[in-house]
Amino acid sequence: MTAGTCWAALKLHAAPTYISGALEDGGADLSVPGGFLSSLHDGLYVSCAALLAAALVHDAGLALLGAFPAYAAVKAWGLLVPMLGGGGGGGGGGGVGAGGAGPPPPAGSAEAKAAAAAAERRERKAARRAGGGGGRR
Repeated sequence: MTAGTCWAALKLHAAPTYISGALEDGGADLSVPGGFLSSLHDGLYVSCAALLAAALVHDAGLALLGAFPAYAAVKAWGLLVPMLGGGGGGGGGGGVGAGGAGPPPPAGSAEAKAAAAAAERRERKAARRAGGGGGRR
């Protein structure tokens, strides 16, 4: 069922559109990486591999179909965490570019120095833009 759904969606998106016999739209570009149609390609390949593994080896090959909900959960987590204003709960959330997540680093630490240097660079860049460009010193 998954392979059929992916195939039908790809066929629908790739179909050209004709108006009064003239080609209006050639269909979606199926070779764009990282988009929805790329995910449909991956879904088609994984579901076909799962069905072949189940047919040739064992019914445990159908466990490959668990990749779909796992992938969806990872993508949903990546979309929800920034909306909820967090830097993630697992680890590595309170670094230099974390957007205020977690406590500030201790004064004098390498992380605090890196954060201060980054803030100074941002201020200089903003001042150059506001002042009409200015050259490098």
